[in-house]
Amino acid sequence: MKQLKLAILFLLFSGSASAGSIGAGKISLIHFMDNGVVAFTSNGVRQYSTSDSSCFVNVQPQDVAIDASTDQGKAQLAGLLMAYAQGKSIVIQGTGQCSAHPSRETVSYFYIVD
Repeated sequence: MKQLKLAILFLLFSGSASAGSIGAGKISLIHFMDNGVVAFTSNGVRQYSTSDSSCFVNVQPQDVAIDASTDQGKAQLAGLLMAYAQGKSIVIQGTGQCSAHPSRETVSYFYIVD
């Protein structure tokens, strides 16, 4: 039973350990791509880096992407544009992967700070 609990804890924390996180920052440089991906930059400080080193090839560590071709991505895009239009800061949690854009970490979720 103890081994099962340890295995569950390992699985819960192993995924989040490799995902990146960016502290509160303003949104800038929004790029709308023809495949539905929206890439943007935050001026927040990266607190944790993804273990996927290809996410930072020729870009800044604060560059991330959303796949707005999905329903989840459309919801994220609406929140992103609202925060941008109102000049709000956001905190970003990444997925640890570059699935939306080959050189930018994909956003798992973000929240508006102010």
